Amino acid sequence: MDMQTRRNPLSATLRTIGIGIGCAVLAGATAVVAQTVPATQLPEAQRELSFEPGIRGSLLYSDNVKLAAPGAEQNGFIAEVSPYFRGTINSPRLTGEVNFSLRSFVRTESDNSWLKSNLNAHGTMALAGNWLWLNANASVADVSALPFGTMSFDPGRYGQNTTQLRTLELSPYVLGHFGTFADYRAQYSVATSSIPDTSNVTARLEHKLSATVKSGSRFNRWGWVWNGETQRREYSSDLVLNRDSSSFKAFYIVNPELRVGAGIYYDGIDGLKNADGDSKGFGPGLNVDWNPNRRTTLRAEAVHQYYGNTAKLSFAHRRDLFTFGLNYTRNVMTSSDGSAFLFDANQLYSAGGFSAETNPIYQALVVDSLLSGYGIPQGAGLLSDGVVQNRSLTASAAYQSLRNRLVVNLYHSVRNSLVDTSFSALSGGIGGATSAIELTMLGELQRSGASATLEHKMAAGTTISVTARQARVESPTLGTTSRLTSLEAGARTKLTTRTTAGVGIRHSEQRGSGIDAVRYDENAVFGGIDVKF
Repeated sequence: MDMQTRRNPLSATLRTIGIGIGCAVLAGATAVVAQTVPATQLPEAQRELSFEPGIRGSLLYSDNVKLAAPGAEQNGFIAEVSPYFRGTINSPRLTGEVNFSLRSFVRTESDNSWLKSNLNAHGTMALAGNWLWLNANASVADVSALPFGTMSFDPGRYGQNTTQLRTLELSPYVLGHFGTFADYRAQYSVATSSIPDTSNVTARLEHKLSATVKSGSRFNRWGWVWNGETQRREYSSDLVLNRDSSSFKAFYIVNPELRVGAGIYYDGIDGLKNADGDSKGFGPGLNVDWNPNRRTTLRAEAVHQYYGNTAKLSFAHRRDLFTFGLNYTRNVMTSSDGSAFLFDANQLYSAGGFSAETNPIYQALVVDSLLSGYGIPQGAGLLSDGVVQNRSLTASAAYQSLRNRLVVNLYHSVRNSLVDTSFSALSGGIGGATSAIELTMLGELQRSGASATLEHKMAAGTTISVTARQARVESPTLGTTSRLTSLEAGARTKLTTRTTAGVGIRHSEQRGSGIDAVRYDENAVFGGIDVKF
């Protein structure tokens, strides 16, 4: 499809209305089918509900409070007072988790920040019977505005080169079955994301309509599954980009632990053409699911698409004292995820085979803020989420005993804008870009990082810890590299059952090379208190 085609507001509106009507018709049809099939009742279970509000206060002294270059350092204080709450609910008809804080900072001779919200929330709710459901996800997170500007592992605290990534997604869906022949799921999703005050351009609104039909209980060792999806992204410049995909896969259950399969896949992406000039096509694929026991799960898939090979690999393993998760992805992204790399520990520790929430080590790490369960933004960077080639590897491992705990996280991501020159040939481009070079100036962007935290519990409720972290961003296109390294040691102690106090020291340094490379060193001491109500 031609990316130079602009949709006028009327046609865009009619297209949106059409998607909505199609979704309503699909939901209505499936509702009728659901009424003709005896519904499986949701199991009765006790509702688990927790709500934990609190307030954090801290004071940090830095010998370089503005993270300035050598020779321009200035010492000063940063004070923070941040009310927060964490809530969870788990019942047959409603599950969810909310982590919310209002961070407020006062800095020496610098701009202060008041009531900066940070949010990470997700949930699933039954709307009608057991056939109509709703998924919802929302997030607000501080990230570095420019990939090669001043870097910090807490950009909101220092207020240098910082912005906020905001996302919202709502996904109603219906479930049902055609007797014992097949089970189905149909879903409509609407999502929006924004990264204000930067050169990043993300879709103003994203619509997605998808359906899955899977072989039912009458099939024994052989089975099949069909997936179909259509996506529409609307930009503020009235540009509209579409993507349509589908697959049909057959699988064979070798034994209760192993399932293998093969299929045919279709993909069509606006603006992405192969060497033959095709912007859509079919290709073969293979997949395998392996669950040798209740502690281990592995899923893998490899597909040859018209634009090249794609692959997915997820592996998770857990023991009583140890847990590990790994995820590798090679694909083409056409969603807001293409403009910000996320480290998703929940996905790592579930690997698609079981729920990470049932992992006690993972849960303890989330409660103690050593992991963020549904995505830690590692920063923005690409100018557009139009069409992004992605290769990423993430891994996380944790060991926990009565007195010791070790957490190690690793990630490496390579993303490249694949948008052809016609993407910015429109008058003014998108977001004001006027040429293809301006629109894709970062070309390939590489991100990698590692962190390790070691904790030791001493007597009387006191814990000492050491944390080492490094993050690296590189653009081979620009010949620019930035690297941030941090080493931190601290101690915290429980004053009461609901009050914790802590102190620590930290050294951070940023080094870089190439265009506008940033360099700074910082030494800091800090202390704080956390009171849960």
